[in-house]
Formats: sequence, structure tokens, C-alpha cells
Amino acid sequence: TRPDRSGIALQPEYRWKSRYNLVVLLSKSQNDLALGADTLFLAVNILDRYSSKRIVKRCHCKLLGGVALLLASKYLNRLSTASSFRERCCLFSGYELQDITQMEKTVLLTLDYLVGFPAVIGFMQIELLDFQQLKPLYDMMLYICELTLCYSEFVSTPAALIARAAVETASRLIGRSLGQGEASQDTGDEVRRLLPRISKILSKPPRALFYKYAREERSRVALAVGGYQSECGSTYRRY
Repeated sequence: TRPDRSGIALQPEYRWKSRYNLVVLLSKSQNDLALGADTLFLAVNILDRYSSKRIVKRCHCKLLGGVALLLASKYLNRLSTASSFRERCCLFSGYELQDITQMEKTVLLTLDYLVGFPAVIGFMQIELLDFQQLKPLYDMMLYICELTLCYSEFVSTPAALIARAAVETASRLIGRSLGQGEASQDTGDEVRRLLPRISKILSKPPRALFYKYAREERSRVALAVGGYQSECGSTYRRY
């Protein structure tokens, strides 16, 4: 159930910039519809798996994104009725019910009805077992993991590695403000190679994600990232 990045790269109309914009829209829709974070991660996985196997026309990008979010919500039992979801989801604006239904069938057939996957949320919870359960740490990890959804270089990266790199980065950021920021001594080579890439995307997040995680209910973690690159750049440069 891991997407094939090389398959998506062959898309003639659905380019990486299109995907970036669509994932940001999915994040906004997930937030507006008050869906769980796991719904967003599953929706992006569905989107990537489908687009690695089938041609996506530019005019169908939002429709596909909306259907991916709808399927994820159904699978995780996160919506009351499909009709209310369709009415409230901005991604379905301009599409008829038959268009949505047909795309839903096409996606399910393409994925052989395999919707679930090993989500990064589950691996995050495993990683947090070794830490004091601080909400800012969880929110920072979630912010980092959600940022990785936007960028093509992380499409085929295993969720377990992303979660491990997120906890390393988040613990340093949150620990810095608590006077406890220390690097783990058992960080693997694969995770070390991810750290500078995560540092890079933290420096220029999509505006919608920045504001989403700059809010009080998300512990204002986006605001805590300032100065992180200059502080850690010399540490990561050797990798």
C-alpha cells in the first residue's frame, strides 16, 4: 500500500505542483470538516496510490481529492452521512453526484478495494511511548508529518521512518523551549538522512498549514520553528 513515486512522476497533466496544491486543499478541507488527522493521511495515501496507477486529468484533480477524503472518512467511520459530506466539502464544488459516484467506483477498483495502510499516526503513537506525553510535542510531530505530505520527495518514504524523524526533530524543538533538547543516541542512518530534508521543508511551509498550526489549539507549534534551521544546520550538514 506504499505509493510508487515514479508512477506519479509520469503524469502528463497532474504534475508535482498540482499535487502540492491539492494536498494543501485536502488539509484545509480536513480542518474545515473537523476530521481527524488520520483521515488526511489516509486520503493522501489513496490519492498517491491512485495517481501512480491511473492518468489524472487536470479537470479531475479536485474531484479525485474530494473522493479520496470521502473514502478515508468512510473507512475510518468519521462522517455521519455521505450526502452531508458532499454538500460541505469544497473540493466537490462544480461536480455532479454522478461524477462523484463514478470517481469513487474507479478509485476503489484501481486500488482493488484495499483502502487502509500503515499510517504515520500509528507510528507516531509508538514513538511517543518513550516520551512524556506533552501535547506540544504531539502537535509538533503532527505538523512535521503533515508537512511531509506536501512534498514529492517523501511520497515513497516508509511511514515508520517519517514518524521517527518527526519525533527526533520535534523533541529538539520542544525540548529547546523546555531546556531539554538533546539528540537521541540511537538515531539510525536512514532517519539521519531525513533530518536535513525535514529541516528544509520547515523553513518554508505552505501558508495554510502554517496558520493551521500557529493556532492555540495546536500549541502554536508553527511559531516555535523560527530559528530552528540556523541552530541545527551545522549539526545536520555533516550528514
